[in-house]
Amino acid sequence: MNKSVCVLLFALFVNDIPSILFGQNLQWVSSNPFKGGSIRVFAERENGDIYGMNDGAIFLSTDEGMNWSLIKQFSLGSEEHLNSLTVSGSGIICVAKNSYSAGSILISRDAGASWELLILPKQLNGYSCFFTTGDTLIVSSFNFYRTGDLGKSWDTLGYSGYGAGQYSGFTKARTGRLFYFGDYGRVGYSDDNGGHWKSAVNLTVGNLIHAACSNSLNEIFVSHSDGISASSDTGNTWFLKNTGLFDYFTNGLVIDSNNTLFAGTTYTGVYASTNSGVSWQQVNNGLYDTHIFSVFLTRKNILLAASSDRVFRTVTTLSAPSNAKNSRASQLYPNPTHGICQLTYNNSDRKSVGLSIFDILGNEVLKIKDRNEGAGVTTEEIDARGLLSGSYFCRLQIGDQVEIKPFQVIR
Repeated sequence: MNKSVCVLLFALFVNDIPSILFGQNLQWVSSNPFKGGSIRVFAERENGDIYGMNDGAIFLSTDEGMNWSLIKQFSLGSEEHLNSLTVSGSGIICVAKNSYSAGSILISRDAGASWELLILPKQLNGYSCFFTTGDTLIVSSFNFYRTGDLGKSWDTLGYSGYGAGQYSGFTKARTGRLFYFGDYGRVGYSDDNGGHWKSAVNLTVGNLIHAACSNSLNEIFVSHSDGISASSDTGNTWFLKNTGLFDYFTNGLVIDSNNTLFAGTTYTGVYASTNSGVSWQQVNNGLYDTHIFSVFLTRKNILLAASSDRVFRTVTTLSAPSNAKNSRASQLYPNPTHGICQLTYNNSDRKSVGLSIFDILGNEVLKIKDRNEGAGVTTEEIDARGLLSGSYFCRLQIGDQVEIKPFQVIR
């Protein structure tokens, strides 16, 4: 093995040390038993109350997921099921009830004690719902609808073309862009709080999309039936991020304030990634049921995982390694690139910065910088016009912290 390959492998190993340490320190504990069936979806009120939902019931926890009480068991037909759960800033609960022949939106204004049916502009057979800001509610089926007065009046926002199947749903990126993920890998987005919608590049894998989230670098991550897909350009291009996953059927995905990703899988428990999905490691200490339906991060940074018959929660609040913040705060855009791209990173202290490009054999093909820099956010231009089409690694070293970012050059 030549020297450059050794250097690259060592850098990859160093890059994954925070993930390894994080996995060793995370510990799970089971919630107390509760009646009503297993939970599939979570939502949280601003006061810290956490709601859970399965195909036919709503649950409430007021102690960060340790104890759960059944607050509503819906009377459903043989083909009916609850599809999505969302809670507004003022505590209004909204669920979508769907079937093969009809769908409806139900809300509760009194923490689940009573429920009322929202009258929709058009009766369809499937919906997803999401509170964007305040009590503004977006509903999707074959059209997008929006109401700011809980159903007294509606705006029809046009044909969505995405459908509202069993796993469809919404997520809001930190840029403010609102994403909608429909069946069969279809993705749409809105930059004006749902007022107008455009089609993003659809995922070519993972017909069943289960969850989505975004980090402080504006990267979007989606969990689906073929693993995890990620986009660093707000949905224009997508790449699979499955290295380290033993089970590709991912059912849940969340991200904490330190950009650590957590994914729940059907058979092998929960995984964590501290490097934007480049690599994953199991974090199953104390998780004795590894059939995970959903993961959720509370406002107090407690991680919840819904298994086949109970809810697990982390023993303590999440706290990623402090040194992870320096070397994880970079974004490469556009990726793939046709020639010139930009790497933005944060040097929190006055440290030396090294930046180089390696090919897949470990050869350094482009050395961009190796010098001391002042503290702050820097954007460095990478001119890859002299590189052949293919896969490469961008190696960023800030002080003694190393980050490896894969990227592609396309001609």
